[in-house]
Amino acid sequence: MEQVKETHIVVTDEVNQSFDLWNDIDLSTIGLQALKLLDVFLTCLSFGYDEIDEDVEDISEVGITEVVFSKREYEKALGVSRVRTKQLQKHCEELSSLKFCNPNFADKKVFEYFKAYYDEQKGKYMIAAKCSVIVHNLAFSPKYSITYALKNTLCLKSKYSVLMYRFLRYALAEKSFVIFRLPYENLKNIMLCKDRYLEIRNFNEKVIKPVKAELKQKTNIDFIIYEYGRKEKNVTIVAKEK
Repeated sequence: MEQVKETHIVVTDEVNQSFDLWNDIDLSTIGLQALKLLDVFLTCLSFGYDEIDEDVEDISEVGITEVVFSKREYEKALGVSRVRTKQLQKHCEELSSLKFCNPNFADKKVFEYFKAYYDEQKGKYMIAAKCSVIVHNLAFSPKYSITYALKNTLCLKSKYSVLMYRFLRYALAEKSFVIFRLPYENLKNIMLCKDRYLEIRNFNEKVIKPVKAELKQKTNIDFIIYEYGRKEKNVTIVAKEK
């Protein structure tokens, strides 16, 4: 761990994500702050490639999986004066306990470690994490991959808002406007609440309306959801980049 170069977090840097990454890891077990910490980790993975020799043709073969950054850098990225160490350790433990929901990776760990600790030599708290090569490959896979500025998820106050932002960012891809349909149950799965909100009306009131308001205020994406279909519950989503 001492050999890993400390990363400086830049909120305008991009997070590498992929649809496969969301599908293969069970994110239902972690809260909002752990989800944000995961985005910071993925951004730091991207930053690591800036240090690679220019002669390397395919950076995916390098397989950077380990990052280290200071607690203060993390606090600055969040825009807060302090994150309590016990709370930070709790969020790290949540990420350390993440599991793959893809049966092909059932015997693999998502993270080898994810921890906050005091570095006596540097005189400050640090955060260090090392993920499975599988996570790296999923995050940087050209298939179904997206990128977005880290600041767009760190500013959000709801886990549902983070999940919706990522989903709409994927749906938009490089477009500025998109219309698409999907089953209501699929949308609930994406929002990690498949066992809740049997009625679309309740889902709309408790989840969609607050998420729409927050994304419109704090990010570059706005959206509308329409219900259609009597026998089968489906939704039409209209999303645009501002």
